[in-house]
Amino acid sequence: MRLGTIFALLCLMAGASFAQVPPGVKPIPDALVGQTIREKPLIDTTPTSRQFVAVTGAPYSGEEIQERIQILADGTRTTKRQTRKLFRDGQGRERIERGVTVLVIEIDDPVAGFRFMLDTARKVARRSKLVVAPPNTVRALTETPAPGPGAKVVTQSLGTRMIEGVSAVGTLDTTSTSGSNPIVSTVETWRSPELRMMLLVKSSNPRLGDEETRIVNISRSEPRPELFRPPADYGIVDETPPFTGSSALRPGGSVSMPAAISRTEPEYTPAARAAGIQGAVTLSIIVGKDGLPRDIRVVKSLDPGLDQKAIEAVTKWRFRPGQKDGQALDVQATIEVNFRL
Repeated sequence: MRLGTIFALLCLMAGASFAQVPPGVKPIPDALVGQTIREKPLIDTTPTSRQFVAVTGAPYSGEEIQERIQILADGTRTTKRQTRKLFRDGQGRERIERGVTVLVIEIDDPVAGFRFMLDTARKVARRSKLVVAPPNTVRALTETPAPGPGAKVVTQSLGTRMIEGVSAVGTLDTTSTSGSNPIVSTVETWRSPELRMMLLVKSSNPRLGDEETRIVNISRSEPRPELFRPPADYGIVDETPPFTGSSALRPGGSVSMPAAISRTEPEYTPAARAAGIQGAVTLSIIVGKDGLPRDIRVVKSLDPGLDQKAIEAVTKWRFRPGQKDGQALDVQATIEVNFRL
């Protein structure tokens, strides 16, 4: 099953394949019967929900590993693995490094009020304004998407345990869909009150397989200051949404539309997948004359976690650049990334 079939407004449409619901899935465990059942609220996807919430006084560095295991209809066992390096200093500045063939680096600096996207191929730091949440704003410890229509969620405390030398508090959410053949899925989360972040998320779904995201090699030491600013030999290009100051043109008339020649499908987050969230994330991008996407921004949000997954996928796309009078040039475009279960 394809977890994230992409429909692009660049006339790039891919067909979706849908898994069959297996008959006779297990009911809610007896141990959970009789507990309080609550409906999870819809998450707020307004622009204010995408403000950066600085976590101060809790520096760390580590590596995030995400593994997804799925059993295909023919019994084949497939495993997908992704990694990211994470850094945060005591002032709340954060750095994320991801990518294999192309290294993508993001720096959020709430002290200076800027977000940097480092283009390691060109040695350019694209700087935009960072919208920082007001002081004392509580940062969400995990995504809390709503379950599908008619679904119920039972929450159970798992107590505390040590993960990578850090104390964590565990919770198990069991979601049961409605219908004659209900699907029962679970999401197990372990968060650190000290670091104010998730250390382990494990999900299990009879349709979609198992997924685990964990933080390993955790260091509580203050990361090096130079990790949170562009290297000295990088040029800095200011970008103010939407693309103010950019020389990119819009398709139409004599300006041709870029065409994707290589695409990567997005992955689901464990919580969004377990909750059955489906829909589209709309992104604005610039396709450079070299065919590389940049300045990727969310125009219409679906879910904070899925928004990020959509950006990560489109970052890896490669395009045939738009042209004017036979010359390749930077072209603005809008694409839609659809998430289908």
